[in-house]
Amino acid sequence: MPKPPYNSGETKDTFTPYGIGLVEMPSGVKVKARLNVNQSKALNIGDTYVLALKPFRTDENGNPILTFVFEREISS
Repeated sequence: MPKPPYNSGETKDTFTPYGIGLVEMPSGVKVKARLNVNQSKALNIGDTYVLALKPFRTDENGNPILTFVFEREISS
């Protein structure tokens, strides 16, 4: 199970694996972030990713808490 800051409060039964990667922004800044890819064989240096917001968990009132994730850009 992931440790903070990636711990969403999921249990072993509800946990969905995801990747963590070092994403280099166009400005040169590098960000360690959650990826939507969860298999190392599917990760390649130089792949293009786009930023997205995804549900992370819910608060005590049932409201969604969002987090950012990088999704692989699909070529058209």
